[in-house]
Amino acid sequence: AWLEKDNNAWLTTGGDHGHKVIFMRPSPKALTEISINSSAAIARIFIIYCSIIKILTRKKNDTYIWVQKIIFIFANLNIKRVQRTKKMESFATLIQNRRSTRKFTEQLLSPEQVELILKAALMAPASKRSNPWQFVVVEDKEMLKKLAGCKKNGSAFLEGCALAVVVLANVMESDVWIEDASVASIYMQLQAEDLGLGSCWCQIRNRVTEDEEDSNNYVRSLLDIPYQLDVLSIIGIGYKDQVRKPFDESHLQWEKIHIGKFSLPEENKETGE
Repeated sequence: AWLEKDNNAWLTTGGDHGHKVIFMRPSPKALTEISINSSAAIARIFIIYCSIIKILTRKKNDTYIWVQKIIFIFANLNIKRVQRTKKMESFATLIQNRRSTRKFTEQLLSPEQVELILKAALMAPASKRSNPWQFVVVEDKEMLKKLAGCKKNGSAFLEGCALAVVVLANVMESDVWIEDASVASIYMQLQAEDLGLGSCWCQIRNRVTEDEEDSNNYVRSLLDIPYQLDVLSIIGIGYKDQVRKPFDESHLQWEKIHIGKFSLPEENKETGE
Protein backbone atom coordinates (compact mmCIF):
# COMPACT_ATOMS: atom_id res chain seq x y z
CA ALA A 1 0.00 0.00 0.00
CA TRP A 2 1.09 3.59 -0.60
CA LEU A 3 1.59 5.46 2.67
CA GLU A 4 2.02 9.25 2.69
CA LYS A 5 4.90 10.55 4.80
CA ASP A 6 6.45 14.05 4.72
CA ASN A 7 5.13 14.81 1.20
CA ASN A 8 6.73 11.61 -0.12
CA ALA A 9 5.19 8.17 -0.49
CA TRP A 10 6.44 4.85 0.76
CA LEU A 11 5.59 1.45 -0.68
CA THR A 12 5.53 -1.27 1.95
CA THR A 13 5.14 -4.96 1.27
CA GLY A 14 4.72 -7.73 3.82
CA GLY A 15 4.26 -11.45 3.96
CA ASP A 16 3.42 -14.41 6.17
CA HIS A 17 6.84 -14.25 7.75
CA GLY A 18 6.44 -10.67 8.84
CA HIS A 19 9.22 -9.33 6.63
CA LYS A 20 8.82 -5.84 5.20
CA VAL A 21 10.74 -3.83 2.60
CA ILE A 22 10.25 -0.12 1.90
CA PHE A 23 10.71 1.70 -1.41
CA MET A 24 10.57 5.49 -1.54
CA ARG A 25 8.55 7.04 -4.37
CA PRO A 26 10.03 10.30 -5.70
CA SER A 27 8.24 13.63 -5.21
CA PRO A 28 5.72 14.73 -7.91
CA LYS A 29 8.36 17.06 -9.39
CA ALA A 30 10.85 14.22 -9.69
CA LEU A 31 8.22 11.92 -11.19
CA THR A 32 7.93 14.20 -14.19
CA GLU A 33 11.60 13.60 -14.88
CA ILE A 34 11.41 9.78 -14.76
CA SER A 35 11.32 8.24 -18.23
CA ILE A 36 9.22 5.25 -19.19
CA ASN A 37 12.33 3.10 -19.53
CA SER A 38 13.54 4.05 -16.06
CA SER A 39 10.12 3.28 -14.55
CA ALA A 40 10.20 -0.10 -16.27
CA ALA A 41 13.63 -0.75 -14.78
CA ILE A 42 12.30 -0.09 -11.28
CA ALA A 43 9.41 -2.44 -11.93
CA ARG A 44 11.80 -5.18 -13.08
CA ILE A 45 13.86 -4.78 -9.90
CA PHE A 46 10.73 -5.20 -7.81
CA ILE A 47 9.75 -8.35 -9.72
CA ILE A 48 13.21 -9.80 -9.19
CA TYR A 49 12.87 -9.06 -5.48
CA CYS A 50 9.56 -10.91 -5.26
CA SER A 51 11.04 -13.87 -7.14
CA ILE A 52 14.00 -14.12 -4.79
CA ILE A 53 11.75 -13.96 -1.72
CA LYS A 54 9.63 -16.77 -3.16
CA ILE A 55 12.69 -18.94 -3.79
CA LEU A 56 14.06 -18.33 -0.32
CA THR A 57 10.76 -18.91 1.49
CA ARG A 58 12.19 -21.72 3.64
CA LYS A 59 15.53 -20.04 4.36
CA LYS A 60 16.56 -18.31 7.55
CA ASN A 61 15.33 -14.85 8.46
CA ASP A 62 18.85 -13.42 8.15
CA THR A 63 18.86 -14.36 4.47
CA TYR A 64 15.59 -12.52 3.90
CA ILE A 65 16.94 -9.37 5.50
CA TRP A 66 20.20 -9.56 3.50
CA VAL A 67 18.35 -9.86 0.19
CA GLN A 68 15.92 -7.09 1.11
CA LYS A 69 18.75 -4.70 1.90
CA ILE A 70 20.46 -5.32 -1.44
CA ILE A 71 17.26 -4.80 -3.41
CA PHE A 72 16.44 -1.66 -1.42
CA ILE A 73 19.87 -0.16 -2.17
CA PHE A 74 19.64 -0.87 -5.91
CA ALA A 75 16.10 0.49 -6.16
CA ASN A 76 17.08 3.75 -4.49
CA LEU A 77 20.16 4.09 -6.65
CA ASN A 78 17.95 3.77 -9.71
CA ILE A 79 15.53 6.43 -8.40
CA LYS A 80 18.36 8.85 -7.67
CA ARG A 81 19.73 8.32 -11.16
CA VAL A 82 16.48 9.21 -12.92
CA GLN A 83 15.87 12.16 -10.60
CA ARG A 84 18.91 14.02 -11.90
CA THR A 85 18.14 16.97 -14.13
CA LYS A 86 19.06 16.32 -17.74
CA LYS A 87 22.01 18.40 -18.88
CA MET A 88 22.88 19.48 -22.38
CA GLU A 89 25.10 17.04 -24.28
CA SER A 90 27.57 19.75 -25.29
CA PHE A 91 27.64 23.46 -26.00
CA ALA A 92 28.45 22.72 -29.65
CA THR A 93 25.25 20.65 -29.95
CA LEU A 94 23.25 23.35 -28.16
CA ILE A 95 24.19 26.15 -30.55
CA GLN A 96 23.69 23.89 -33.55
CA ASN A 97 20.17 22.94 -32.43
CA ARG A 98 19.12 26.47 -31.45
CA ARG A 99 16.99 27.83 -34.26
CA SER A 100 14.54 30.72 -34.19
CA THR A 101 11.07 29.47 -33.27
CA ARG A 102 8.05 31.56 -34.29
CA LYS A 103 5.29 29.03 -33.67
CA PHE A 104 4.48 27.99 -30.12
CA THR A 105 1.98 25.71 -28.38
CA GLU A 106 -0.42 27.05 -25.76
CA GLN A 107 1.43 25.30 -22.93
CA LEU A 108 2.65 27.67 -20.23
CA LEU A 109 6.13 27.66 -18.73
CA SER A 110 6.74 26.51 -15.18
CA PRO A 111 8.02 28.97 -12.55
CA GLU A 112 11.25 26.98 -12.43
CA GLN A 113 11.79 27.40 -16.17
CA VAL A 114 11.14 31.13 -16.01
CA GLU A 115 13.54 31.46 -13.09
CA LEU A 116 16.34 29.69 -14.96
CA ILE A 117 15.86 31.89 -18.02
CA LEU A 118 15.98 35.07 -15.96
CA LYS A 119 18.99 33.81 -14.02
CA ALA A 120 20.81 33.40 -17.33
CA ALA A 121 20.08 37.03 -18.20
CA LEU A 122 21.29 38.27 -14.82
CA MET A 123 24.50 36.25 -15.11
CA ALA A 124 25.35 37.67 -18.54
CA PRO A 125 28.67 39.54 -18.65
CA ALA A 126 28.63 43.32 -18.92
CA SER A 127 31.31 45.92 -19.49
CA LYS A 128 32.98 46.90 -16.18
CA ARG A 129 30.21 44.91 -14.50
CA SER A 130 27.97 47.95 -14.84
CA ASN A 131 24.92 45.76 -15.56
CA PRO A 132 22.94 48.51 -17.32
CA TRP A 133 20.21 46.12 -18.40
CA GLN A 134 16.68 45.76 -17.05
CA PHE A 135 14.07 43.12 -17.97
CA VAL A 136 10.30 43.30 -18.15
CA VAL A 137 8.64 39.86 -18.06
CA VAL A 138 5.29 39.66 -19.85
CA GLU A 139 2.89 36.70 -19.73
CA ASP A 140 -0.47 38.47 -20.06
CA LYS A 141 -2.05 37.50 -23.38
CA GLU A 142 -3.57 40.90 -24.00
CA MET A 143 -0.23 42.61 -23.52
CA LEU A 144 1.52 40.04 -25.70
CA LYS A 145 -0.98 40.84 -28.44
CA LYS A 146 -0.16 44.54 -28.14
CA LEU A 147 3.57 43.87 -28.19
CA ALA A 148 3.09 41.88 -31.40
CA GLY A 149 2.36 45.21 -33.10
CA CYS A 150 5.67 46.77 -32.07
CA LYS A 151 7.02 46.93 -35.63
CA LYS A 152 6.04 46.49 -39.25
CA ASN A 153 7.36 42.99 -39.79
CA GLY A 154 8.76 40.14 -37.74
CA SER A 155 6.92 40.67 -34.45
CA ALA A 156 3.63 38.80 -34.94
CA PHE A 157 5.02 35.66 -33.25
CA LEU A 158 4.97 37.47 -29.89
CA GLU A 159 1.20 37.04 -29.69
CA GLY A 160 1.54 33.27 -29.54
CA CYS A 161 4.48 32.87 -27.19
CA ALA A 162 4.07 31.86 -23.55
CA LEU A 163 6.50 34.43 -22.25
CA ALA A 164 8.13 37.59 -23.58
CA VAL A 165 11.13 39.23 -21.96
CA VAL A 166 11.59 42.87 -22.93
CA VAL A 167 15.28 43.73 -22.76
CA LEU A 168 16.08 47.32 -21.81
CA ALA A 169 19.19 49.17 -20.72
CA ASN A 170 20.07 52.45 -19.09
CA VAL A 171 21.81 54.53 -21.75
CA MET A 172 23.19 56.84 -19.05
CA GLU A 173 24.97 54.05 -17.19
CA SER A 174 26.98 52.59 -20.04
CA ASP A 175 28.20 53.61 -23.48
CA VAL A 176 28.09 49.95 -24.55
CA TRP A 177 24.57 49.20 -23.34
CA ILE A 178 23.66 47.78 -26.74
CA GLU A 179 26.38 45.16 -26.51
CA ASP A 180 25.58 44.30 -22.89
CA ALA A 181 21.86 43.96 -23.57
CA SER A 182 22.57 41.85 -26.66
CA VAL A 183 24.66 39.37 -24.66
CA ALA A 184 21.90 39.08 -22.04
CA SER A 185 19.34 38.48 -24.81
CA ILE A 186 21.23 35.58 -26.36
CA TYR A 187 21.98 34.09 -22.93
CA MET A 188 18.24 33.75 -22.38
CA GLN A 189 17.79 32.13 -25.77
CA LEU A 190 20.52 29.59 -25.08
CA GLN A 191 19.04 28.77 -21.68
CA ALA A 192 15.62 28.33 -23.27
CA GLU A 193 17.08 25.90 -25.81
CA ASP A 194 18.78 23.96 -23.04
CA LEU A 195 15.35 23.57 -21.42
CA GLY A 196 13.90 22.26 -24.68
CA LEU A 197 12.02 25.49 -25.36
CA GLY A 198 11.88 27.62 -28.47
CA SER A 199 12.67 31.32 -28.69
CA CYS A 200 12.97 34.16 -31.15
CA TRP A 201 14.59 37.59 -31.02
CA CYS A 202 12.40 40.55 -31.93
CA GLN A 203 14.54 43.60 -32.73
CA ILE A 204 13.16 46.89 -31.36
CA ARG A 205 16.01 49.37 -31.61
CA ASN A 206 15.97 51.32 -34.90
CA ARG A 207 12.61 49.86 -35.94
CA VAL A 208 9.17 51.44 -36.51
CA THR A 209 5.55 50.33 -36.29
CA GLU A 210 3.00 50.17 -39.09
CA ASP A 211 2.13 53.78 -38.26
CA GLU A 212 5.78 54.84 -38.54
CA GLU A 213 6.04 55.27 -34.78
CA ASP A 214 9.41 54.50 -33.25
CA SER A 215 9.23 50.94 -31.90
CA ASN A 216 11.20 51.91 -28.83
CA ASN A 217 8.65 54.59 -27.91
CA TYR A 218 5.76 52.24 -28.70
CA VAL A 219 6.99 49.61 -26.24
CA ARG A 220 7.98 52.24 -23.70
CA SER A 221 4.43 53.63 -23.62
CA LEU A 222 2.89 50.17 -23.23
CA LEU A 223 5.06 49.15 -20.30
CA ASP A 224 5.60 52.49 -18.54
CA ILE A 225 9.36 52.41 -19.17
CA PRO A 226 11.31 55.45 -17.86
CA TYR A 227 12.88 57.82 -20.38
CA GLN A 228 16.49 56.88 -19.50
CA LEU A 229 15.89 53.27 -20.54
CA ASP A 230 15.92 52.19 -24.18
CA VAL A 231 14.50 48.93 -25.51
CA LEU A 232 16.88 46.75 -27.47
CA SER A 233 14.87 43.58 -28.07
CA ILE A 234 12.00 41.38 -27.01
CA ILE A 235 12.72 37.67 -26.60
CA GLY A 236 9.66 35.48 -27.19
CA ILE A 237 9.80 32.06 -25.51
CA GLY A 238 7.52 29.02 -25.41
CA TYR A 239 7.11 25.35 -26.22
CA LYS A 240 7.96 24.66 -29.86
CA ASP A 241 5.12 24.05 -32.27
CA GLN A 242 7.39 23.64 -35.27
CA VAL A 243 10.27 21.31 -36.05
CA ARG A 244 13.44 22.83 -37.42
CA LYS A 245 16.52 20.90 -38.41
CA PRO A 246 19.83 21.67 -36.69
CA PHE A 247 22.04 24.21 -38.43
CA ASP A 248 23.60 22.72 -41.56
CA GLU A 249 27.36 23.08 -41.21
CA SER A 250 27.78 22.95 -44.98
CA HIS A 251 26.34 26.49 -44.99
CA LEU A 252 29.09 27.87 -42.77
CA GLN A 253 30.72 30.86 -44.47
CA TRP A 254 34.35 30.03 -43.88
CA GLU A 255 35.32 32.69 -46.41
CA LYS A 256 34.55 35.24 -43.73
CA ILE A 257 37.31 33.89 -41.49
CA HIS A 258 40.63 35.68 -42.00
CA ILE A 259 43.92 34.35 -40.67
CA GLY A 260 46.56 36.81 -39.55
CA LYS A 261 45.11 39.78 -41.43
CA PHE A 262 42.04 40.69 -43.45
CA SER A 263 42.16 39.59 -47.08
CA LEU A 264 39.64 39.57 -49.91
CA PRO A 265 38.67 36.28 -51.61
CA GLU A 266 40.54 37.39 -54.78
CA GLU A 267 43.73 37.84 -52.75
CA ASN A 268 43.33 34.38 -51.25
CA LYS A 269 43.15 32.84 -54.74
CA GLU A 270 46.34 34.60 -55.79
CA THR A 271 48.26 33.38 -52.75
CA GLY A 272 46.73 29.91 -52.97
CA GLU A 273 45.28 30.08 -49.46
